[in-house]
Amino acid sequence: MDPSSAVKYRGMFILCGIFLISGILRLNDLSIYTPDSSKYLIWANSLAHGKGFTDDTQPTVDRFVVNAPLYSALIAPVAYFFPGSVVAAKIWTLFLGLLAIVLFYLYLHRLAGYPAALIGAACLALNPAMLLFSTEMLSEAPFIALLLAVLLILESMETRPQGYPRISFPALVLLLAFVPLLREAGAALVLAVVLYYFLLKNYRRGAIILAASAIVSFAWYYRNQVWVGSLQGPQRGNLSLVSQHFVTSADAPLVNEILLRIWYAAQAYLGHLGEMFFYSFASPQFSDLLVNPPGILRLMQSVQNAVSIPLALLLLILMCLGVAADIRKRPTAGIRLMTTLIFLAAIFAYPVNDIRFLLPLYPLCIFYLLEGCTWCITKFSALSVLRSKSLAYLLAAVILFPNLMGIEELLRTNQAFLRSPRDLILHSNRISSLYRFDWRTMGEWIAQHTSDRTVFASPMKELAVVSGGRKVLDLDPGTGVADFEASLRNNHAEYILAVIEGDLNLYEFQMTQTRRFWFEPVCDAENLHLLRIHSVFLEPAAGNLFSPADTVSAIHLMRQGNEDLKSGLYTQALSTFTDAYERFPRHPAIVYGRMTAAYMHGDTSTGTLMYNRLLSLPQTLAYAALARQQIDAMRFLRTSSTSSQLEERAVARLKSAMIYWRLGYYRRAAEIVDTLLDTGSQYFFGLLWGTHFNLQNGDTMKANRFLSAVNTIDSTNIVGESFTRVFRLCDSLAQARTDSLRSRLLLDIARVYLLIDLNEEAIDEAEKALHAAPLNLDAAVFIGQVYERKGAVRTAEQIFRKALLQNPKDTALLAHADSLRKILER
Repeated sequence: MDPSSAVKYRGMFILCGIFLISGILRLNDLSIYTPDSSKYLIWANSLAHGKGFTDDTQPTVDRFVVNAPLYSALIAPVAYFFPGSVVAAKIWTLFLGLLAIVLFYLYLHRLAGYPAALIGAACLALNPAMLLFSTEMLSEAPFIALLLAVLLILESMETRPQGYPRISFPALVLLLAFVPLLREAGAALVLAVVLYYFLLKNYRRGAIILAASAIVSFAWYYRNQVWVGSLQGPQRGNLSLVSQHFVTSADAPLVNEILLRIWYAAQAYLGHLGEMFFYSFASPQFSDLLVNPPGILRLMQSVQNAVSIPLALLLLILMCLGVAADIRKRPTAGIRLMTTLIFLAAIFAYPVNDIRFLLPLYPLCIFYLLEGCTWCITKFSALSVLRSKSLAYLLAAVILFPNLMGIEELLRTNQAFLRSPRDLILHSNRISSLYRFDWRTMGEWIAQHTSDRTVFASPMKELAVVSGGRKVLDLDPGTGVADFEASLRNNHAEYILAVIEGDLNLYEFQMTQTRRFWFEPVCDAENLHLLRIHSVFLEPAAGNLFSPADTVSAIHLMRQGNEDLKSGLYTQALSTFTDAYERFPRHPAIVYGRMTAAYMHGDTSTGTLMYNRLLSLPQTLAYAALARQQIDAMRFLRTSSTSSQLEERAVARLKSAMIYWRLGYYRRAAEIVDTLLDTGSQYFFGLLWGTHFNLQNGDTMKANRFLSAVNTIDSTNIVGESFTRVFRLCDSLAQARTDSLRSRLLLDIARVYLLIDLNEEAIDEAEKALHAAPLNLDAAVFIGQVYERKGAVRTAEQIFRKALLQNPKDTALLAHADSLRKILER
């Protein structure tokens, strides 16, 4: 007989209490996922204060929502009462995770009875990954709750066709209509339910669900893509990644791309199935959060890693047996199986791998495992002893013991961090970068030393939460050097946040390769370092580029490898990055560096291996986008070697060189385009760029050779004539004896560059002119005009205001600056 109601739910209440207490002990003001968590909080604050889905923390207000929007709406009520509170949002998410555990218990109780419900709910509640993601500002916990609510309603409707409440189907339609807005992969659940009803020939219900979901999704698409697109231009969200090419060439059929992605993802996930679903304490994403774990936990991690493949196979076999048993026993088995398979296909087709993507399937996997174990117990007499509930509970406790230790260590580490972050750092041999992010100190320094109009650049969205309303430019660490420089300039960023992860500055490559800025350290907050941005041309005095001690091997090897690439020593660079990779195989910057060195060296097999490795790491999408550019550059080079058409070969080489130039590999770009001279190419466009590349690299002799080739083909071309004029002005500049003359000549060069649409070079020369003669009002106004031409209205307005300090009576300039201010205030 079933226990009484009080006894039946007592175990569930105990599990919920343990989960709630553990969750409270795990709360902190840090975020393990950037920028998603902080974006959710910023949108929630905006919703709570009646501004809709708006991110006004950036220099330019952004109304586009790159993530699924519903989680922000769920935490908006909390943001209304506790604006900007990370902890409050996490507490609300914890309660949603608690709801998921209750729903899972009820679902299992309906399907398999009390003992299975208690064991299954314990597996979910005592899983470190479930606790971790229920105490972060992420949508995993509410999505699991919504998924289980849908399955529970379906089970109630299908097993009691005449007795379920009349509100059940409308509730089901409502939940399924909005589930894709909680996570895009929720569309898989909608599709599974619709297919389930169609297979039952209940076309009416299937059509209603499909129509409701389509209407809600289309309404959001219209708001996010059409309406916002008309205001800000075309935007691309996370879902657009599915249609991009990551593992095949751009001209390959999309179906090939998707199938190959699924194959790669299946291999990547299979080997980690045990740790992802059941023993997540052994996953690097989780274990990195543990500081100085005890020897027994490290031993269990080693055992888990050693038996990962056999364990994965055993789990798969048991789950397959569970699927078969479910199909034989229950009419609703189809909905569970279709949900699992379609959801898996959606996750595998996504170009990024992450443990959290599969977490929503964990409850169904637990159910299938319980069913598979039950079948084995009834089938094999040797296992009949496990029919005893006491022994079953004891076995479950033994199986869950490693997870309990993992949770205990996670809570111990978090409590040590809350008591004294400094002590935790000082007394730890190895510690996650997460615990070294002192956002409080950073926020206090910003409040005391910067104005409300200061613009910061940051690789982490968390800075926007602590900056006190100041504007923060989201600058991806995977940005190429050219775009990095342009973003700092266009947004008039005064400070940049250098973030250290795994002993490496996330902006390491860009900050060492830039030719336009130097950086002055102003505030250190453990692994957060704020630097003031200075123009090399306006303030050429030597600055102290932020530089952690080279004694750290990761930094030393990374810098040495980049210097080798910069110097054209590709064999040496590959060797250096290989050494770095063997020591730090999970750091995306090092994986990307080794891939880059391999491709430049011509080792495509190693490059491809590293690219696949990059895609398997969490939160590496920015590096993946850079890696695709490296692959494109390599393919263009290959085309230039195999094509029989001389013109086609020249075009391909220029395309490759242009990619390398924008990424910041200036020598590599020049090496590639220089071959046009060696082959006597008549590719006019390529010869023009060859002139520019070598002139910017300081090789005026080779630049002159390119210009001579240009003039031989067409001496009247306006770009060729402009470069000829630049050379003449440079000759005059070398002979100039006064600052005012040098300033005038430099401004003339800037105007020539602007004439041929080299905006950044025009700003370079105008800044040099302004440095030579700080009172050269024409140079200051010219710089503002270039920014305005580029659409950088904020920067243009601030430059015009600064120019007005020299000549306050310039009414035309004042009126123009005021008009730009009105544009910014719209």
